[in-house]
Amino acid sequence: MIRDYVAVFAGRSVAALLHVVRPGGGTALPGTVAHRISPRLLARVLQGPREGIVVVTGSSGKSTTTQMVVGILRQHGLTVFTNNRTANITKGLVSELLPQLNWRNRIEVDVAVLEIDEGYSAIISEMVTARVSILLNVMIDQLHRWHEPERVAGYLARTAGATSDTVVVNADDPHLAAIGMATDLSTTADATVRRFALGSDITAAAKRTASAPRFSEDSATTPRPADSVVVSVDGSEALISINGTDLQVALPSAGTHIASDAAAAIEGARALLGDRFDAETTRLAFQSMPGVSGRNERVTIGGHTVDFVFTKSPASMQLNLDLLDDTAEQVMLAVGKDIYDTSQLWLVDWSTLPDVAVVSGWQAWDAALRLAYDEVAVDAVEPDVRIATREFLDRQNSSEGHSTIIYTPESMRVMRRNLRLKWADS
Repeated sequence: MIRDYVAVFAGRSVAALLHVVRPGGGTALPGTVAHRISPRLLARVLQGPREGIVVVTGSSGKSTTTQMVVGILRQHGLTVFTNNRTANITKGLVSELLPQLNWRNRIEVDVAVLEIDEGYSAIISEMVTARVSILLNVMIDQLHRWHEPERVAGYLARTAGATSDTVVVNADDPHLAAIGMATDLSTTADATVRRFALGSDITAAAKRTASAPRFSEDSATTPRPADSVVVSVDGSEALISINGTDLQVALPSAGTHIASDAAAAIEGARALLGDRFDAETTRLAFQSMPGVSGRNERVTIGGHTVDFVFTKSPASMQLNLDLLDDTAEQVMLAVGKDIYDTSQLWLVDWSTLPDVAVVSGWQAWDAALRLAYDEVAVDAVEPDVRIATREFLDRQNSSEGHSTIIYTPESMRVMRRNLRLKWADS
């Protein structure tokens, strides 16, 4: 369509201009322009991948799981498109597609693996049918957007209903277990269900991984056995049982939640690959798999080493605090307006956090107050993330030590743009 060509030209022109005037920022604006000109561009482009689309969605773990699925599929020889900058709503997806389109406005790949915001997953899946959907969890997260977890569960149920081949669900999550059961029992659903879970020993010990509770008359569902089970986690190594066959994998970062993402990714890849799936090839994929940009990432800035720790919900905050390297010379906490309801900060035990050099972000004062109640000393409060980051990095004394910055998504975007940190290519 002529409209598509105009949309692509306009979007690419905006992207080129932004690269000059605002490096590292405005990633959604080119897609906004293109989508406004041709609202059906995304749907038409996503019909192109030869083996269909894999959708990864849920409250937490989307970026990590998406990167794992991409790594496994590429190791198996498939060409893959993915939205590696975590631009996971409609206009962001269009922005990431624009540079990849050929002269016919198509992407020449075997499969598209898309991280999609939980609120947009149903809209996009109903626009273009996903072959495989991976549903990770429903957590108490972004209540200013969703108001209640049940609303997110409703979006994910619609995503499952719009999937043509396989729905992969977290068997440990009560909302997703119910969606899996409903899909199994449905007389109209086309998709089959695969499940991943943590082993019973890990579940008993993992007190911090709770999904949102489900309250309904039919909340008691008959457990179904999981296809991939995380048997054990030792630092950045996980043992995963795939239908009874053990596979040892190296994780991009430590944590039970990362191992759960790995099990989800394995099931998603198995669903797409079928008989082509190979355990050894998958092990090699994990061996060379980098972390996601901005998520538990170590970078060098001005000769200093900085660890970035990404957090967005009470559960992920607690998990990352429990795993925090306490040898850092100094710590910064940046809490943006994405933590709209600051009562979420009170669901987290901050007492293990070392003294904090600076607290920043839209919720800086509330975050500092919360730390004070857990007797964590705070040297300074500076709501402006740009000023706080500059002053924090200037304070680092040794080129041999390292600093730690804990941030929420909004603060991450501001900080990365301000520091002109590049996103890793996928």
